[in-house]
Parts: sequence; structure tokens; C-alpha cells
Amino acid sequence: AVLGDLVSLQDLRMNDNKLKTLASPTFVVLWDKLVELRVQNNLIDSLAGVEKFRKLTSLRLDGNPLGNALLRSQPFLEALPLRLTRLNISRCGLTCLSSLASSAAAKRIEELRCDGNVLNPKALDALKNCAKLVELHLADCGLTQTHLPYLRAVAPTLHTLVLDGNPGLCREESGNTSSGTKKNPGHEEPSLPKKTLAL
Repeated sequence: AVLGDLVSLQDLRMNDNKLKTLASPTFVVLWDKLVELRVQNNLIDSLAGVEKFRKLTSLRLDGNPLGNALLRSQPFLEALPLRLTRLNISRCGLTCLSSLASSAAAKRIEELRCDGNVLNPKALDALKNCAKLVELHLADCGLTQTHLPYLRAVAPTLHTLVLDGNPGLCREESGNTSSGTKKNPGHEEPSLPKKTLAL
């Protein structure tokens, strides 16, 4: 195989190639070489074979239909390579991240990008297994105030948090006046709703 002759290869990018699996024989010669693999916007719906990339530290899977693996109850994030520190699973049709909770690799992940997945609130509970997480991207994930308490688990290590495109985080609160002074009903000033983001 030609790829096998590239003895110094560490970074492979195969975006937009209609690639269906990481278990292809094409990758066998790369299992002990690749440090970074980018396979965005393909047709990958299973992570079978990803555990074979033993030196991999960075993996981009964004834009693949990985949500199908969850629907079929197939192994998902549990199989991630143990050296992995950066993972991008944005726009993959995911609603939960529960398999991170049982993934040994999750304990080493420092950067996790999940943008564009409409996550249920308890999906973020699995982040408590990401003991070294420094950067977390949750843009356009349909987040609300209900999601926020689950972020406390990563508070000790998190440096960067991206919450763009989640208008549900801004709740409406009506302004209430609880002072002991009675006001003339005819001269009450209208109270405007306040938008607050309680982090």
C-alpha cells in the first residue's frame, strides 16, 4: 500500500471523501503512525476500528452521522484511543454523550468540541469523567438553564467554554418590586423583563 511507504506520516486528512468506516484495510498500515486524523463530513456512522490508532492524540469526526451508532446501541466513545487529547464530534446528530462516562480515554481529553448536537440536559453529566478538560465547545446545542448545573463537574480544570447560539440560556424574569413603600397605582412605572444568564 502506498500509505505504508510514507514512513514519516503522522497527520492524515480525508475530509469529504464519502468514507464509511475507520476499520478499512487501508488504515491498517497507519495504526502505529498517525498522531492526528481528520475525517470530517464523511459517512462514518460507527467508531469501530478507531481503537487501533494507538498513537492518535487528535481526532476530527465532525459532520459524520455518528448518531446512528447510538440508535443501534453500538459501542461509541468507549473505544477511543487512550492517548487522545483532542476530539471533535460536532454536527454528528448526537443527543447524548453517556459513553464518555465509561471511556478510559475521556480521562485524558483536554479539548472537546460538540457544537451543533442538540443535547439533552443529562448528556453533560458524562463530562465528570473528563478530569483534564480545558476547552469545551457547546455552540448551537439547544442548551437551557437546565443544562448548566452539569458543567460544575469540569469547573476545576476548564479554561475555555463556548456557548454561542444557545438562546435558551437567557431566561426571562419579570421585575418584581418588594419594597415596603406603597406606590400610587396611577403612577407605577412598568417593569421590563430582564434577561439573565445564570452560570
